[in-house]
Amino acid sequence: MVATADIAQVVARELRAPSGKDKRVLHLRAPSLYTMKKATALLGAAIGKPDLAYVQADPEQGRAALMQQGFSANAAAQLAEMSAAFSTGRLDGEYDKGPTEINPTTLEDFAATVFRPAFEKA
Repeated sequence: MVATADIAQVVARELRAPSGKDKRVLHLRAPSLYTMKKATALLGAAIGKPDLAYVQADPEQGRAALMQQGFSANAAAQLAEMSAAFSTGRLDGEYDKGPTEINPTTLEDFAATVFRPAFEKA
């Protein structure tokens, strides 16, 4: 099963029968956690680029690049903030704070069944 179907099933279930009346965060994650270097290596290998390197950009350069691609200043700032949170480990332990659904699709499976075909079509 691909990642999008897994997530869609969880969302459909929650919409049909919410787990509570209060707002909450439901963490959806893969069976394993990956560093950005490992994720880059897996995705690169899937598209025939095993030497693809992960390069961490300066946050301001990243925000500016997003805005050049048509993102609003607000959206670019929010993505930069999220990237910083991932990079600094600020989100470490978040999965321990609330309910977590573990998606059965690994990044390796996603790379082979979704990412590679999308890359080849692009």
